Amino acid sequence: HQPDHARCAIECALEMQKAMMPFNKECRSLSQPELQMGIGINTGEVVLGNIGSEKRRSYTAIGGPINIAFRVEAQTAGGEILITPSVYEKVAEWVEVASEREARLKGIPEPIRLYNITGLLSTYQPEK
Repeated sequence: HQPDHARCAIECALEMQKAMMPFNKECRSLSQPELQMGIGINTGEVVLGNIGSEKRRSYTAIGGPINIAFRVEAQTAGGEILITPSVYEKVAEWVEVASEREARLKGIPEPIRLYNITGLLSTYQPEK
């Protein structure tokens, strides 16, 4: 358990998007296509551990929140960071939200509100 997991996930996603700029600059210099990345973030209880058999094991996480994060990521356009309401309630006071939208996700009967995060507010103070 990490009490500030939502904050860490947002900071990581912003850094990942920021890292795409020099990566794509290098791609252009090599006459390679640019890449874009969309990120979906959700929070909730999951199960972590080794799954498999003696011959093949994988350390992984399973659970409904992971499935939702996967489906949220599928809603992104390149460069977007979309978060669910369960994440937004933990980070609302210090994130910049460019837009909000409703989305229908497979396996979830009701539409879910998604928040497009573009940065941190100037009042944000990282924990030390």
